[in-house]
Amino acid sequence: FNNGGYGYWYQSYLFYKQVTDKGKLSFETADLTYKINGVDAVAKVKSEFDLSRSDSNPPYIKDMTLTVDNNQTDIISASLSSTLKITLDPNIGTMKSATLKILKSDNTTSDIAFAGDANGVYSANLMESAATQAINSLVTLILAASDDMDNSLTYQFQIPADTESLAPNITDFKDVHAYRNQKIPVTAAVKYGSKFAWSKKTGPAELTFENADKQEATIKATVVGKYEVDFSAENGAKKTTKTLNFIIHKSGDINNDGVIDELDFASMLGNWGTPKNAMTDYNRDKVVDELDFATLLTNWNK
Repeated sequence: FNNGGYGYWYQSYLFYKQVTDKGKLSFETADLTYKINGVDAVAKVKSEFDLSRSDSNPPYIKDMTLTVDNNQTDIISASLSSTLKITLDPNIGTMKSATLKILKSDNTTSDIAFAGDANGVYSANLMESAATQAINSLVTLILAASDDMDNSLTYQFQIPADTESLAPNITDFKDVHAYRNQKIPVTAAVKYGSKFAWSKKTGPAELTFENADKQEATIKATVVGKYEVDFSAENGAKKTTKTLNFIIHKSGDINNDGVIDELDFASMLGNWGTPKNAMTDYNRDKVVDELDFATLLTNWNK
């Protein structure tokens, strides 16, 4: 069948056959690659049917179209609702059910409202949020259909999404604690970003950045205090900024209460050897030992 480029491979699934029970057959493809809107995509097809019944023909996809504002397209919009219409033919029988799911970026699925009319045309509105589930600019959808004889079709396919129009998504930062003159690595987790920048927002003195135009950078402060550091990501005309709290302690002040005392000493003892609290490892050599203890003693009660 011809459905605008989404399913011309459909009949090839017949080359993959597995007998499950007497009279019951299951056909399933390996990954089927195709191009859509210039993007490499992957599909899988699985059909199950029972030869012992009067109707052993699984449903099949007769037609598929994607439109935005009633204009046919091959890409899911990131700013407008996209309408996906799939015409299902049950062959001899009648359709019993049809569902559509979206495979999310965390590898779980969520249902999409998918209703059919008397002509077997099923429609789904792919809201703008569908584009945010794209992996490598592709949204993966899973269609499952069955007829009144329990013959079934499962069809997993991909459609490109307009991810270039999405605002960058930056994961919230956790507070970063450090001491003066330490080069601290920082990393931003970003989705839909291609241009990056780290910069000081507030704080008692200047900060030194390395690789300030990368997701992974280093920051160094020479003055004790609390700083706010902005990380910005751009995706075309869209820009997102998140703020990182960068807190610089006095030397030896593990708990940042303003004095080096028995509380800091207790924290150091509790982290002796391999530290769970990075602030007990003054020289950042990943071991809490006599070198770190010497720093604590040097700054005692200061």
